[in-house]
Amino acid sequence: MNNSLHLRGHHLICLQFYKGLGYDASFVKNLNRVVKAWEKTPALIVEGPDMVCKSCPYLEGEKCALSDKIDQKDLLALNLLKVQLGVLIEKQTVKNKLYEIWEVWKEKACKDCLWNEVCSEEVKTKTKHKRSF
Repeated sequence: MNNSLHLRGHHLICLQFYKGLGYDASFVKNLNRVVKAWEKTPALIVEGPDMVCKSCPYLEGEKCALSDKIDQKDLLALNLLKVQLGVLIEKQTVKNKLYEIWEVWKEKACKDCLWNEVCSEEVKTKTKHKRSF
């Protein structure tokens, strides 16, 4: 079994804002594991369901039942971050690009997301106190 860390496009950005919240206990437990692993290990950028999706109650086969725009968000994330599928990326690399891409990401990807308020509040706090992402 391959134990390397695999993440899809939008999770590269969205996991930067993870605060211990999730759909259920199993999902949160998995997210905690993924976030902790990404602190130490680069993630391989993949297409479709990744390590986060595997424990999501909305994963039906290889598709997200929550949103039909997930694939488009993945592509947007890759374009904004200027990365490609199959490349390894460190969490800090994404974090370093957040200020540069945030406004476009927020406008195009966040408006229909259930977690929008969580991320927006985090950005407000960090911007107000002039802290980095």
